[in-house]
Amino acid sequence: MAGVRLACERARGPRETVDSTPISAYVTALSRRLPSDIVDELRDSLREQYENLRSRGLDDAGAERGRG
Repeated sequence: MAGVRLACERARGPRETVDSTPISAYVTALSRRLPSDIVDELRDSLREQYENLRSRGLDDAGAERGRG
């Protein structure tokens, strides 16, 4: 799945990163145990959710936790 970009990524153009500390730490920990293609998909999904929550008005901390 490497090289496959989600629709939200295509719409944004070049890959924008969301380096929120809890998300990055979680993905880093999982990357030690899971195949890279699965980790990439998980990272994309978490970024999408984070950006969605931020666009709804949640602060950084709430968006990082995935709830308001």
